Amino acid sequence: GYLSALLVLSTLGYGFSTRPHLFTYLAVAIAIHLLHRSPAFDCRHVCVFAILGILWANLHGAFFIGAVLLGISIVTEAIGLLHSRNAVGNFRRVGWLLTALVAFIAASMLNPYGWNLWQFVFQSAHLFRPHLSEWAPFNPMTDIADHVDFVALVVLCVAALIMSRQPKRPAAISTLLVALGAACAMRRNIPLFAIAAAMLIPGHIQAAFGKRVDGVIRGMPTAIPSAILAGFIGVSIAWLAVGRSKIPWTIEVQRDRYPVDIIEALQSGPVKGNLLTFFDWGEYAIWKQYPYGRVFLDGRLDCCYSKTVIEDYLAFFYARTPADRERALEAYPTDLVLVSAKDPAFDFMSERPGWTLVMTTPIAGLFARDSVHHVWIEELRARKSLPFVFGSDPSPAVFP
Repeated sequence: GYLSALLVLSTLGYGFSTRPHLFTYLAVAIAIHLLHRSPAFDCRHVCVFAILGILWANLHGAFFIGAVLLGISIVTEAIGLLHSRNAVGNFRRVGWLLTALVAFIAASMLNPYGWNLWQFVFQSAHLFRPHLSEWAPFNPMTDIADHVDFVALVVLCVAALIMSRQPKRPAAISTLLVALGAACAMRRNIPLFAIAAAMLIPGHIQAAFGKRVDGVIRGMPTAIPSAILAGFIGVSIAWLAVGRSKIPWTIEVQRDRYPVDIIEALQSGPVKGNLLTFFDWGEYAIWKQYPYGRVFLDGRLDCCYSKTVIEDYLAFFYARTPADRERALEAYPTDLVLVSAKDPAFDFMSERPGWTLVMTTPIAGLFARDSVHHVWIEELRARKSLPFVFGSDPSPAVFP
């Protein structure tokens, strides 16, 4: 149980950051507890779901997950009525679940946007967002190194369900399978699967492996389990002390993921310009560049930018023809372009007349429009530092 809890915490770690989705993690845990860990479901649970609907809708956009969890339970419980020996009791439970769903949806309308917030959720649900790494599907070929804990947790859950002789509630298993499907469809849902696993599988893990593990431990000399535990603690402390230099009140920016050197060079210049940059780098560029630079697009997406702007931005990175990429450069006052060195847009900019590669790092390149930044470009040429090449300093940048 202790080791499986550590595995769950490790898998949850992918989603831990100072963002509102932490409220969704808490709300999902509360909803699963009410639906699957409570001995009954009645009017008290309906009231809690109504309160949860109000709070959740005003804290994070993923509040619709509450309705999804209720819907899963309603469908599985309704199907179970066909084979139930306690049809009256189960019918009453389905009725309370339906009431809770109506109460949750109605209560979630009590937000500054009313029904429009639900419309926004429906409109956003079908959007394909290849520019967001956390919205991408889980790819075992490329993502395994980042999510070994997730894969291990999935294997543990499957093995426990197969080997456990405990009764398996269809609603709980359905919830876990939906959570797994959501995690595979979008990496950002991996922590939600960890929450579901932590609340729905421990009994099956204990039933499947508890006696075996206890037998192995009892057969060992007392010093061995203590040494193993001490080793885990030692590795954890060493990782905190050496592997992470981050101080709680500072922000670390990894140089292998962000063009730290280029942004700092622009900031120290300072070079004024309108920057078209890779989506993941938008907020960082705003943070370090303002008021000398403005970005084409950032993570606020359709909260701040029109559909046309978003489409033109995506066309620059994902269009198949040069003509489609041109719109982001010619229809807007774009005079700086910062893109990943591995992105096809880098090759497009390298071959495009009127633009000069002025700075590079192992992960990115900065292009400047000749007609706007000709003075700066000529200064770099005079110093024979065009393009200016930064090294591969592995240490993260730390900011207060």
